[in-house]
Amino acid sequence: MEYSKVQAAAYLGVGLKMIEKLLAKGRLKGRLRTGTLGPEQVFSQAELDHLKAELKPETTLVPVKLASDSQALAAPLEPPLFTPEDFVGMFFEHVPIADLLTLSIRQAAQLSGLPVSLLREAIRNQKLPAKLFGRGWRIRREDLRSYIGQLWDEGKKEDSAKSEKVKKKHKR
Repeated sequence: MEYSKVQAAAYLGVGLKMIEKLLAKGRLKGRLRTGTLGPEQVFSQAELDHLKAELKPETTLVPVKLASDSQALAAPLEPPLFTPEDFVGMFFEHVPIADLLTLSIRQAAQLSGLPVSLLREAIRNQKLPAKLFGRGWRIRREDLRSYIGQLWDEGKKEDSAKSEKVKKKHKR
């Protein structure tokens, strides 16, 4: 039986980039055969079995499942060593928004209940201090609190001004 690159990746439980690296290093040879879209690299099951025995467990990643190649899905797969959640837990510790010192605009909107557009406008008008890191704005938690306080105070002033106008109208 012969396997395409996608099928070989699924069979070995690695990604296509790993297959390319193995080809470049000469650890995987295969042969060219004429396919419907031109020449394609194919690999014998014996060659893949030999390579599978050589691969160390730490180089075996989560098996790749591609819905576009039904034959790759039919190839026998070993259970994954790690789930995607395991990788996130290994490298990133989940910190709730409430515990972050700086916030993205979206996080600040979630935490404050204010619309993202209002926060962006406040940053643009320099009413809300923020700093650009890479492509995203970061807002200090204290600055968000003081901005919300300013909004609250402005709202109270406007409300009192409106109520005074209403009182004046009723006195007449």
